[in-house]
Order: sequence, then structure tokens, then C-alpha cells
Amino acid sequence: ITDSRTIHLASKNILKKYDISYKKISGNLFTGIKVSSLKYKRRKLVERATIYWNPFALRDNKINITKLELKGVELEGIFNAIEALPKSDNRDKESSLSFDLEIDKINLTVNPFVYHDVEFKNFYFGVVDLYIERNLKVKSEVINFSVDSDLVDLSLRGNIDKNSLKLD
Repeated sequence: ITDSRTIHLASKNILKKYDISYKKISGNLFTGIKVSSLKYKRRKLVERATIYWNPFALRDNKINITKLELKGVELEGIFNAIEALPKSDNRDKESSLSFDLEIDKINLTVNPFVYHDVEFKNFYFGVVDLYIERNLKVKSEVINFSVDSDLVDLSLRGNIDKNSLKLD
């Protein structure tokens, strides 16, 4: 649990049965985990993922991720992984979580991609103080989004309050 070798051995065996692989993993459950070249069914999902968390928040029935950083996200790989997820037939059931989720800082960059003959590059998404309550009410202090494309360069800043995105 406190050694990178333990994380490597445990995750390799667990993730293998879900067809998830990686090039390198380091860290531990207390200080955080870094993964490079994360793949699902041999398709790259992300070049580098870093997650730090506060395990002591569990005593308050909360998951507190202090930093989530995804660099070099491959959207096609993500879309294929999502498509492979089992479909839920609980459409009429009210959704909720068993815990609150708090993410202090999110930084996400996406590798260039083409969609309907339009190239998108320099894609960045960042969030500060994202909070998702058990009843799925969402709020955040800051959201930054920017992307350059063949059509337009876009940059947005705002926040989420009472499940509504508000742009500055």
C-alpha cells in the first residue's frame, strides 16, 4: 500500500482482467499515483495520469481528490471505452452516490483530434474546487476551457452553482 511495487503488482493483476494496461505506475495509496500510457484494449486513453487524494476524508463519507491531472487524453480511446461499458436499465430509478466527491484541482489536456473534418488542438479543461454531493448536486469555484480549431479559437471561464454553468 505504501510502496510503488505493491501498487504495480496489485494493479497489474486487477486491471489485466478488465483489459486495462499501462507502461509505468508509481506512487502509493497515501501519497498518490502516477500512471503513464494508460490503455484499454490496447487503445491509448491517456499519456499520463496523476491522482492525489486525502484518504482521511473517507471518515466523513467523502472522497477528496486533491489533484487530478490527465495529460495527452486520446478522445477516440475514451469514446471506445465508454461504448464498451455495460448499459444500465435503471433509467427510472433516481440516481445518487453513497458519498460526496470533492476534487480540489483538475487539469486535463487532450491530444489533437479531427471531428467532422475539423481539427481541434490545444484543448485544455481545468476546474478548481469541484464538489458533487451524494444527491448529484454539483458546484465549482472555477472552470476554464479552451480549444483551438480550424473554425474558431474558444476560451471560456465560469463556475457551476446549483447545477448551472455560469460563464464570466
